[in-house]
Amino acid sequence: MPRPRRTPALVIRITHRIGAPSMLAMIGSGWQIYNASPILPFTFPPWMTLGGWLARGIAWHLREGLERDRLLVRRAAFDGPAACRGRFAGEIRRFSLF
Repeated sequence: MPRPRRTPALVIRITHRIGAPSMLAMIGSGWQIYNASPILPFTFPPWMTLGGWLARGIAWHLREGLERDRLLVRRAAFDGPAACRGRFAGEIRRFSLF
């Protein structure tokens, strides 16, 4: 008998819906920056890039307001409750350099 399918927690659904468009924007703008280099052997098609030209691709990739901050907020929302419950305490001790 198949097991009933579990629905992911609300915080996981929200953070994934925020993270997917953010990662697509970072990848598309990164490809635009990659295309600007004359020494690289191939380029991505223009429809796969974000920005249209180098300066706009850099602006999309590094701008302060949207994509990077979305990823930081997403990460804090995802890991914050687990850290408060002490879920990472053993892992931090295990990977500590000291």
